[in-house]
Amino acid sequence: LDGRCEFDVAVARLPIERANEAICRRALGPNRKMGSTVTLLVIRDDRAIVAHVGDSRAYRMRDGQFEQLTTDHSLYNDLLRAGAPDMPPKHQFAMGNVITKVLGRPATEPDITVLDVRPGDAFLLCSDGVGDYIDEELSIAALSKLTPEEAVPLFIDQALVMGSSDNVTAVVAKVIDNMADARPTLNPNVFLGRA
Repeated sequence: LDGRCEFDVAVARLPIERANEAICRRALGPNRKMGSTVTLLVIRDDRAIVAHVGDSRAYRMRDGQFEQLTTDHSLYNDLLRAGAPDMPPKHQFAMGNVITKVLGRPATEPDITVLDVRPGDAFLLCSDGVGDYIDEELSIAALSKLTPEEAVPLFIDQALVMGSSDNVTAVVAKVIDNMADARPTLNPNVFLGRA
């Protein structure tokens, strides 16, 4: 990594470290188990940094291809990586929702990925309550044709219609050529998700 990229990685890592420390401090004491997941995206110039802990996810849509950028920190995925034989589909796995890496444990380190970005790329960051119900064709259409403000409710509504009972939060970011391509919003402080 060059110096600028190392700085960007540090910028992505710092809020996750601070959040982890805060959760650990609040969790001190008997029966105060706390934890959270996080997925963070930093875009600068032609580069994106994705930092991730837990089972919230990041996806990228580029040139009509939809790709998951993160891998859930879950017991299911740990067993798959270890080569466990005859693993059922995740939704049939009895402990499929067990998370193995979360904020709220000392020394938790995020997975960090550095990616190139191009105009037209679109990113979806979401909780597992949305990610577990992702439809690839719908995602490509939404990220290609809709503004972020229009796409987010679509992802959330899709998850709810499909039966999600978990947190349903989504954020969409699009990479534009220049600021002249940006469409102004009526309210720059719009919350783009539902918890």
